[in-house]
Amino acid sequence: EAMVTLIDQAAFAYALASEREAYVERAEYDALTGLLSPRALRERLTAALERARFAPLARIALVFVDTDRFKDWNDTYGHAGGDALLRTLAQTLRDAAPGGDELAARNGGDEFCLVFTDTEKSRAVARAQALRRAIARLDLDAIRPAHATARVAITASIGVAAYPADAQTPHALLERADEAMYHSKRGGRDAVSYYDAGGALVLLAGEGASDGDP
Repeated sequence: EAMVTLIDQAAFAYALASEREAYVERAEYDALTGLLSPRALRERLTAALERARFAPLARIALVFVDTDRFKDWNDTYGHAGGDALLRTLAQTLRDAAPGGDELAARNGGDEFCLVFTDTEKSRAVARAQALRRAIARLDLDAIRPAHATARVAITASIGVAAYPADAQTPHALLERADEAMYHSKRGGRDAVSYYDAGGALVLLAGEGASDGDP
């Protein structure tokens, strides 16, 4: 009887854990930042591109944002400080995508994505540059621990890819924007990268760009 009871308890615990995991996977919003979850981003991006197929003049841009030096920040100020930074960045991204059909999502960890609708590529790059500057100029003193003496600077490496110029499927658009973001990382961080008309990556370095590892 004791063995049966233990098995029943283990089965219940496993079922509860599986249910919670499934709920997290289905969740539309990220619990920490309030931004769209990765799953919701991909579903909505897919829907947006499907609608765009029937609108010849539709222009959609995907902006991939990776936080520079997040690990340094987390190691210096702890996980609570890291969470506070992610929430601050999330608000900055929401401010950068205020349109009703535009999307702001947490892609996982310290990576984020924005989707701009009805936006030409040149305008999307300009908006990405404005976002890069806004992140570089954030006043982070309020979320640093009061006792902290070290000051970790936060910037962002950003990649831009556009539909239909750079890619025509959600997966390809995400891959292209991700590649452009890594180009910004390799170029010194605090930068925006995008593809020119010939498919080559162009780097727009920010004021605080520097050489070094991501």
